[in-house]
Amino acid sequence: MKKALLLSIFIAPVFILGQTSFDFKGDHKAFGWTKSGGASVNSGITTEGYELNWDAFKTPKLKHNAANIDAHKTPILAITLKIKNSDVKTLRIAHVNANSTGEKVYIAEDMLYRSPVATTFYYDLSGEDWNNYTSDGDHDFIEIGFQTNEKSNLKKASAYGDLVIEKIEFLPKPSDEYFYIDDEESKKWNQASSEMSLSDAE
Repeated sequence: MKKALLLSIFIAPVFILGQTSFDFKGDHKAFGWTKSGGASVNSGITTEGYELNWDAFKTPKLKHNAANIDAHKTPILAITLKIKNSDVKTLRIAHVNANSTGEKVYIAEDMLYRSPVATTFYYDLSGEDWNNYTSDGDHDFIEIGFQTNEKSNLKKASAYGDLVIEKIEFLPKPSDEYFYIDDEESKKWNQASSEMSLSDAE
């Protein structure tokens, strides 16, 4: 049985320039994030957050062209969302490789699970593809897409409220002594999959 785990992180204060938290539900603003890929025209901000809708056999995406995220200071992506569509199983995160051809570089592909209750997933993006982006270390283009567990287009068309993103944050990386997960067993940060929010498979 799948079960969301409560993640607690204590982070020492870090001085960070630019916006790193985008609270769609709390502020009812898009903050420059726009629908992309297979997201349909009726996607957008609602009272619940940023809702993505799509037709069958599409990959809905959310992107930012001027995020200005510091790769070194905030390498942790935290995304809080509700998923009601059983087809949505994989989250893909991409940025543009500005140092070469400008092609997209997919820096994380991790499993999601359906939860009508808002759940936060944490991803460690640090690594060669993330850190060595530009000379100033800032990421402007960031794209987040949603696919099946086979990493293909979603087969079912969306219904109202199937995928709602409440918040996106980029956070400093916590040190090991300040990181723990509140559960029956102590679980370590799975750096191989870069996923910090873990669940027990059904």
